[in-house]
Amino acid sequence: MRRLLWAVVAFALVAGVVLRLLDLTDPPLDFYPTRQYQGLILARSFYLQWRPGPITQKEIEQRAAGIYVPRYEPPLLPMLMARIYLAVGREVPWAVRIVNAFLWLVAAGGLALWLREAGLRTRAGLAAALSYWMLLPFAVQTSRAFLPDPAMVTLLVWSLGLWMYARRTGRRVGYLLAGLLGAAAAVVKIYALFFLVLGPAALLLFGEKEDPRPPRLAWLVWALPALVAVPVYLRLHTPGQASSFLLSWTLRVARWWRSPMPYGGWMDLVNNNLHGGWVVLATLAWLWKRRTRRGYALALGWLAGYLAFGLVFLLQYATHAYYHLPLVPWVALGLALAAEDLYQQALTWPRFRQALLALLTVPVLVYPVGITYWNLISVDYRPRIALYQRLGKELPEGKIVAVTEAYGLPLLYYGGVRVIRWPSQAYAVLFGAWDPGFENVFRARTQGADYFLVTDFEEFWRQEPLRRYLYDTFPLVHQGGDYLLWDLRRPRR
Repeated sequence: MRRLLWAVVAFALVAGVVLRLLDLTDPPLDFYPTRQYQGLILARSFYLQWRPGPITQKEIEQRAAGIYVPRYEPPLLPMLMARIYLAVGREVPWAVRIVNAFLWLVAAGGLALWLREAGLRTRAGLAAALSYWMLLPFAVQTSRAFLPDPAMVTLLVWSLGLWMYARRTGRRVGYLLAGLLGAAAAVVKIYALFFLVLGPAALLLFGEKEDPRPPRLAWLVWALPALVAVPVYLRLHTPGQASSFLLSWTLRVARWWRSPMPYGGWMDLVNNNLHGGWVVLATLAWLWKRRTRRGYALALGWLAGYLAFGLVFLLQYATHAYYHLPLVPWVALGLALAAEDLYQQALTWPRFRQALLALLTVPVLVYPVGITYWNLISVDYRPRIALYQRLGKELPEGKIVAVTEAYGLPLLYYGGVRVIRWPSQAYAVLFGAWDPGFENVFRARTQGADYFLVTDFEEFWRQEPLRRYLYDTFPLVHQGGDYLLWDLRRPRR
């Protein structure tokens, strides 16, 4: 049994790394391309700013494209990628997959520290936690994307693991390292503060009876992430921008807090991406057998941070899967608890039943690997890139409003064409975009525009008023299988 457990650990680590490096050069259109292309555009802009030597007119335009990309957090990952571009001598956008795969592997070490400090002593818990951590298809997909979330979760896992270590030993260096890594996580993405406030607070307030009393330094370190990150974000965003963001995504959508719809979307994303059965099993594992108080404190503090974040930014939780990435270590730790109990029971079984259990672990490990492999190789996005490059050459000069993928950022990145995004049907329903009357909204949003472009036909066919109004009012100057283009300068009426 022990050899089997080590084999499971080795398989999870090796297969997890291989999956993240598979099909490296495929364009990042498979997973929230809007956020990924924001990072890619910024990385290219920094690279062209820092690269010595002459620069072409096209590169000047590409460098300027970074102005049009919103910066929700400090662009640390784009700046790192630009440094990699400089070292290589050209753009290698796929290198971000190597960076985030490495970070996810580093986080596995922090997860092992969690297990140790939570009182788990068997290899079964480690094997279960690492298998879920490395092989979960959602974790593979997210940790190979151009997103800051894998770095944030990596730093969070190590920070909370060190908090548990410091709580057990009373060592000041443990508290200090935990605070510094927590501050780094909050700078990478300020949403980390939800976990860094409630997780360590639970550990400081609740621990084993024999744990040393937290020194005053511990409470200063507890506040360190907020003291570091808040000024950074206030410098990045003016108070007006910050309040506007909260107004748009929290207060303006407060009416949805009483509706079951966003909670249904939230549960649907958790079920589909984190696999609801494993989440339920992990939750039960926290309840059915007593563990260390530190382990319970960590679990409750982390879960409280996750739920608090979800209630404050409910729509993000209901629509964006990668916001649920911090729940992965919580589920992994719960599965480790369940696996440890199962292992203790299995040691009392006869050899035949142990062999049967070993055989059952094979499909459990192979299934997510097969699913992830199939998802990675089943779709080739390179033809889509060819379309964006061709549009950069074919589209006429002028101001363009567009129904296109990912807010038009892939078109900007590959084709050098900046468009004004037409609201999606989901946005219109959420914020009441058509309330003043469709024609009035259309005139307001296309004022001064020369053309209307459609490349996202799925979204276009959802918007019947838009479709009918364009065909009835404006001449169609290009009709093909890959895009439609209307001339807004010459209305028929």
